[in-house]
Amino acid sequence: MTFSDVPGAALTPLTVGNRLATLELRAGQLSVGRRYVRCRLTVSHSNAQVACLALGGSAIHKPGNQQAHSSVAEQFVMP
Repeated sequence: MTFSDVPGAALTPLTVGNRLATLELRAGQLSVGRRYVRCRLTVSHSNAQVACLALGGSAIHKPGNQQAHSSVAEQFVMP
C-alpha cells in the first residue's frame, strides 16, 4: 500500500505543551483512488508525548468547534 500527502493538509507546529490541533477533511478531498487517511507526526524534541486519533462522522455545525476544549490551538478545515 502506498501513501501520499493530502495537498494543503499540513498543520502549524505546536510549540507549547498541552495543546491540540484538529484537521477535518472529506473523502472527496483525497487523491483519486485513495480511501483511507493515515496520520504522520513529526516530533521535534525527545520528551514529547503525542497521539493521533481518527474519528469518522459529521459535525452538525461546520466547522465542528462548538464543543471544542480550550486546549485546541488550531482547527484546520480543508476548503
